[in-house]
Amino acid sequence: MNEAKTTTNPGGDALHRLKANLGSVIRGKDGAIDLLLVALLADGHVLV
Repeated sequence: MNEAKTTTNPGGDALHRLKANLGSVIRGKDGAIDLLLVALLADGHVLV
């Protein structure tokens, strides 16, 4: 029988949790949160 393999992405899960936590504090700025996370993950600087 073939067993379905489940793959996990710990980095993606952590990023999703971080985005959700930021979204609960910074409401209505989903686009800004996305840009913030992209800049931080790309080793950039962010002025908030």
